[in-house]
Amino acid sequence: MSFEQSLISQCAPTLASLKTGNLFSVSCCSEDEIECNLSLWNKVLECKGIKLCRLKYTNATALIYVYRESALKRDLCEPGIGNYLMNYGYNLSDLNETLINLQSRLNCNIEFPHEIGLFLSYPLEDV
Repeated sequence: MSFEQSLISQCAPTLASLKTGNLFSVSCCSEDEIECNLSLWNKVLECKGIKLCRLKYTNATALIYVYRESALKRDLCEPGIGNYLMNYGYNLSDLNETLINLQSRLNCNIEFPHEIGLFLSYPLEDV
């Protein structure tokens, strides 16, 4: 499946403003190919308030996070979420820094970090 097909099929709830964010995995030839796709789609979707970032790249597969920036900022301000994330070392004063922290936790842990649910519109009690 192409990058575009994966984006559309796996991230429709975010593209339709139903969710803050979605994740999808995509196979690729190289990190350069992923960065090229991210650059292209970030330009296309910027006017909609949607951003894409690579959270992880291993074995020619990238994990892409697609999110609505305004919704993510709102979600991270919900009661209890800030304290929960700060316990895991997140810096919530800068959204880019927060996403770098998430990326780092994904790359350093064998297990998927549970807090990723907060970036995907899951309620805190389900995380």
